[in-house]
Formats: sequence, C-alpha cells, structure tokens
Amino acid sequence: GTDIVSFEMLTGTAKTGILKITTFHRNYVYTQFLNCITKIPASCENLIIDLRGNGGGYIPQVISVVEAFLTRGTAYITATERNLKFGSEAATIKGPWYTGGTRHPALAGIKNRIVWMDGETASASEILAVALKDCASAILVGSRSSGKGIGQVILERNNRPSLMITYLMLSGKPGSTGAYHGVGLTPDVEINGSSENEKLAAVVRLVEPEYTGK
Repeated sequence: GTDIVSFEMLTGTAKTGILKITTFHRNYVYTQFLNCITKIPASCENLIIDLRGNGGGYIPQVISVVEAFLTRGTAYITATERNLKFGSEAATIKGPWYTGGTRHPALAGIKNRIVWMDGETASASEILAVALKDCASAILVGSRSSGKGIGQVILERNNRPSLMITYLMLSGKPGSTGAYHGVGLTPDVEINGSSENEKLAAVVRLVEPEYTGK
C-alpha cells in the first residue's frame, strides 16, 4: 500500500507506541506523519521512532517532521552549504539549521523518545535521528546507521560525463552525534535478537522493563 508512515500502541505495554517511517522519498510523508500522530493517545509516554531501512529522501519532508518534535528556533543540525550559483561571492556558508515551525501538540505528552536504526538508516532519516538525540534527549538504539551526511546534485553537461556535485555537508552536535558522514551514528544501546519480536521486546524494555512481548 501507500502507507509509508504508521503508528500503533503496542499491545502488552501501558504507555509505549511505535511510529514507523519507511522512507522520506515521497512528497506526502509529512501528511501521513500528521495523520498518524493525531492518533497518538494521551496515555502514550514512550515513542519508538522506527527508521530501520529508511534510506532517506526529500530534505523538506524530514525538516517538517523534525519541526513537529522541537520548539521553534531550535538549532538541530550544522550544515556547510556550497552556493551553486557560479561566480557568486561566499561560496561556502556554515551554520546551524533552525526549526521554523512549532512543536505539534500531539507530541507534547511524549516523555521518552527512542530512535531505532540499522545500517540502512541514511541521509534524511539520519537528520531526524541527529535532531532527536541532540535536541530532544532521544536515545539511539539498534545498530550503526549508514553515515550519509551529504547532499548531492547531478550536473548534466553537453557531450561530457555528468558531474556529481556535493553541495551540503551535515554534522551533529560535537561530543554528541558529531560529524557522522562516512562513519554512521553509533547507537547508545545495541539491539540484538534472532527475531523481530525479540528485538522489539529489547527496545520496549528500555522504557517498560516489565514488558514480555506482543
């Protein structure tokens, strides 16, 4: 189906829900995200954001999701951006990206945020992981992420090979997520298990220690 964002309260838990975002490579990710978070009940205090297998996508989509979690004016990632207008001054600009939106009220009751990653969590989804860890006290769990902290454009040239130009380099807070390109984000807690249910149980037990499984 077209559901790339889903939410469910986990059976067998009192206060924990899981929000899964499978990609940011659609222009309706944020719309689906909004539909899902309005279903979060007031009883939900722990939110697992499952970004496993999410290889990224459109930066404006992930920025909207980041802004739903954070208060306006929060510096959530540091960007080094190259101005691609040739011949222009100030070729490279370095500075933080700030949230322009306001935190969504549906997320106001969440006390604990857990970002679940794997080796395929990349690019736009790493932006969300960095923002939630550095600015919303989220813990990163699972395994090391992909480590794609750059933005690239393809420049087509007449009768010559096209060029891949890197115009953006991203990094998190020094001493926290830091410069993750080419290295990946290290989980605070590694999650191992032979089955999906075992892994899920290990994640949930970080916030509800008495949880036994679905």
